Amino acid sequence: MTYTAVTFAPVQSFIQASRKLRDLYGSSLLLSHLARALADDAQGRGLTVISPAEVSSSRGVPNVLVIKGDYRKGHARDTLLATWKQLLQECRSWLECNLAGTALEPLDWERSWGTSWKACGQHSWEVFHGEGATIQDARRALAVNKLQRDWSAPNWTGESSTLSSAEAVVRPGMGLVLDPRELDPGAAREETRAFLVVLRDKLGEAFAGENEELSLSELVKRLVTYADVATRAFATAADPTPNVTELIPERFALLSTRGSEEDKPESIIWFMADGDGIGDHLQSLGTRLGEEQALQSFSRQMRQWAAGLYQKVPRLLNNKAMVVYAGGDDVFGALHESSPGMGDLVRADLWQWLRIFPELWQGCGQPALTVSMGLVWADSSVPQREALQHARDAEASAKFRGKNRFALRLLYASGNHLEWTCPWEWLTPILEHYRDREGRTLQTSRDGKPPSWRHLADDLAWLRGRRAIGDGSTGATAIAETLLLAYFPDWKLPAPPEPERSLDQWLLDLGRVMAGLEKSKGGKLQEVSA
Repeated sequence: MTYTAVTFAPVQSFIQASRKLRDLYGSSLLLSHLARALADDAQGRGLTVISPAEVSSSRGVPNVLVIKGDYRKGHARDTLLATWKQLLQECRSWLECNLAGTALEPLDWERSWGTSWKACGQHSWEVFHGEGATIQDARRALAVNKLQRDWSAPNWTGESSTLSSAEAVVRPGMGLVLDPRELDPGAAREETRAFLVVLRDKLGEAFAGENEELSLSELVKRLVTYADVATRAFATAADPTPNVTELIPERFALLSTRGSEEDKPESIIWFMADGDGIGDHLQSLGTRLGEEQALQSFSRQMRQWAAGLYQKVPRLLNNKAMVVYAGGDDVFGALHESSPGMGDLVRADLWQWLRIFPELWQGCGQPALTVSMGLVWADSSVPQREALQHARDAEASAKFRGKNRFALRLLYASGNHLEWTCPWEWLTPILEHYRDREGRTLQTSRDGKPPSWRHLADDLAWLRGRRAIGDGSTGATAIAETLLLAYFPDWKLPAPPEPERSLDQWLLDLGRVMAGLEKSKGGKLQEVSA
């Protein structure tokens, strides 16, 4: 028996080249739609798609496929490019239709920008392929083949996107063949702005900022989050009329009608969660069910669970949360303000989410599988690309420091950050049993104020300034234990908090992060002294 593993690239850089939450969601949707096309093509050729199982939507489809049978690389490449070109064509047709009759309409669209659309369709993706006698062999072959790159990028005349710097700024005349010395930068910039003005008139002021310089692929990411475009762009042979209300979050539809509200600064808490030890878990299932059945059963259960998160999470968080991608044991999303600029993202929203998620995870049907999550509360001025990288690093930190926990980062406008990790089951006792110097707890307070975490943070900072804690020594650990007894008199740590770090170091992290959250005002983070 032959098994095939297939994927495509770039994925991370495609996601990272996003300016706002809408673009990020559009990126995820496009990647899932391309993966779905590969799954549909393999099934249409009489092959069995083992993972992802039961693909019936252009949302939440993993970009690595495991297929039973000989699925040729050429078939995968042809399908991927054909699907991508169809997406581009639908976006291009919509644009040309809506630009008709305006001053921007050229005499010949094909001559004006046709070559740029064709180059984007031909050179945006690369397919990787591996085969083997077992699923594990196929995956190993895929990993080796991914080390070999056959990449080409089209050239262009004019300015590049201010975000990716790897593509031209999109405008109606971007494909004209010109001597670079004859290009008028000012005229090209005015054409770009006039192009966005027309789109803002058609789709609402929230579509783009007045001075944005989008590339073609960045424009497509944004367009497919609008119902008029998505209805045609995500149509397939099996689903010619996709349910757009299911694909596009209600938040985007509402913001499209509220002027430039979407461009207002917004504090966002990004989260990335991933199952712990998936390889070992599948190997354990494989000893009972067999390699193929174990993977297919696992994929089916996880995808059924993940599909419900898109509606469930926003509902549980009062429409202040969004799942960007949920394709199984990987979950990626954000907690956000009810509307950009409202400043109503508060600590209670964060604690509610961290208490809810372990309960949600129990519904995946894998009782032996734990999960780790990285969260980043980013200041509204932090670029989205940087915040996403910190979210990935926080998730890796949660796994490195013991798994089955979350790692919370506060990312400030200066680029500095604080981080604290905590096992899932410890959060509620920590919040409920903390008592400040005034004797205030969450349950009891003589003046009606909540307990101040600044008290713990100040004591820790004072002790660290005198080198009494922070070095992991026996004496520092003893002092940390005394502080825990003072501030948590009714609770005792069930176990060492982190396998590779001392108790005093973990307590320092706790104090600084809690004090940082306490100092935030209107969702805006303010740095605290170390």
